[in-house]
Amino acid sequence: MFQTEHSEPNIPNRCSRQSCVHISLNYLVFKDATGVWPSTEEWEFDNVGTLEEAVKSCSNPTDFIEREDIMAFSNLLEGLLCPDAMRRITPGQALRHDFITMCHMTDNMDTSSYVQAAYELMNVSPPYDLDEYENTLSSEQDVFSRDEDKDLKQEEIISNKSTQYLVLDFIGEGCFGKVAKCLNLKTDKTTAIKIFKDIKEHKEEVKMLEQLRALDPEKNNLLEYIDSFIIQDVPYVTFEMLDTSLWDFVLQRRAPLTPKEIRPIARQLLVAFEALKSIGLIHTDLKPDNVMFVNHKDEPFKVKLIDFGLAMPASEVKTGMIMQPCGYRAPEVNLGLPICEAIDMWGLGCTLAFLFFVIYLFRLIYITFVFIYFFRGILRVLRFPPTIQRCLRRIRFLWEGRGGRSRLCELVTKRKSK
Repeated sequence: MFQTEHSEPNIPNRCSRQSCVHISLNYLVFKDATGVWPSTEEWEFDNVGTLEEAVKSCSNPTDFIEREDIMAFSNLLEGLLCPDAMRRITPGQALRHDFITMCHMTDNMDTSSYVQAAYELMNVSPPYDLDEYENTLSSEQDVFSRDEDKDLKQEEIISNKSTQYLVLDFIGEGCFGKVAKCLNLKTDKTTAIKIFKDIKEHKEEVKMLEQLRALDPEKNNLLEYIDSFIIQDVPYVTFEMLDTSLWDFVLQRRAPLTPKEIRPIARQLLVAFEALKSIGLIHTDLKPDNVMFVNHKDEPFKVKLIDFGLAMPASEVKTGMIMQPCGYRAPEVNLGLPICEAIDMWGLGCTLAFLFFVIYLFRLIYITFVFIYFFRGILRVLRFPPTIQRCLRRIRFLWEGRGGRSRLCELVTKRKSK
């Protein structure tokens, strides 16, 4: 079974070269189905030497203040995308980073419209107390089993012991099941209800959500978990109703976000990850789909982290586990190295880069059942530690070449030094 990443959005981006196509098809399956090999296009950043150069090539600052802000953003990205997990920036460190605190712009608060707009956008993300949380966990909720899924239709009523929900619409669907927009007939409030197909997935998500009760969802920018219940053997979880995801927002906007727009999103997600770290959880599934605006019209760029179905206690993670969406997967996961909360910071770096570049920073292709990163791109713009370089030198993949010819593809660790 192959996981299908998003197709790359058809968005006019900052770069002068034609936007690359995100290759997410299995080459062999494609060849069998069509009789031809899929074409590959040049990677957007083949001609840049570092991540900083990539950011510079895709920006056009109007003055020195905006230029400094772009460089601060680039520096934060480098910290988030440090290939060495032990040296990668933590949520707490990132919350003190110049790009987040805006200390590099305070002297121009009264004279620069750019700075004033940047501070105004940060109103949705108040200052965060890094010393507030204790490492306490909540107890698990009892979850029962069921036999098979039941179809739910629009305008049906979902009844549990405490209230009734009217199904207004279905707003999402995935391998887990469906998400319905519902009206709580007792409170007259709109909620989102996740309807599961698999009892095991329901049990695992409820387990994580119960641990999240130790955290204030508003203060920590986390999706508010309301309740879970089972009716006629069908498991449900109810959440607060949010607006739209970052992914859908970028598709609708058809343009990249600016650093001053990315900043409030970054700080809110850093607060969320610092809170998760305080109770020992790793999200493992950060991508633009799993960050949602609360109400973008009334509170621009106020977001929450959602979808804890794949979250794991850090204490239960084992070396060699495969986790994270492919385009957002940290090097240590792909290389079978030790895994910790730092993988969420890598995912955040990839997500913020996507908002800025509106392309996937690190694309991939599928060959049979092996995920192969375009390490040429990662190695070009990032500095790998010697341990990972030695590991990469040993990696060899047999790649079935075009025209029926076979060739051995060797990943190289050559990069442009700073």
